Amino acid sequence: KMAEEYDREVLMRRGDIKRIINMDNRIFERWYDERSCATKVLLEYYRTIGSIPSLLNPGIERNMVGNYKGTIESLERGLEYLEVIKNLRE
Repeated sequence: KMAEEYDREVLMRRGDIKRIINMDNRIFERWYDERSCATKVLLEYYRTIGSIPSLLNPGIERNMVGNYKGTIESLERGLEYLEVIKNLRE
């Protein structure tokens, strides 16, 4: 989903979003950077772990990415949500 597909009006009615949007710039930048960096690091770790060959069924060639697919997708969505929130401040 692209950032412009989120309904700004609906998002701005949420108390948690309003609190973030109304943060002072320095505090927001810290809030954003901490979450963005942590999410990117975790995403890199999970993708790396997912590339390990699975030996669950020794006769089938596959890796472990399926074990972490939901987590990887959640982290990707988290990065998207951070960008949407950042854009709401502009």
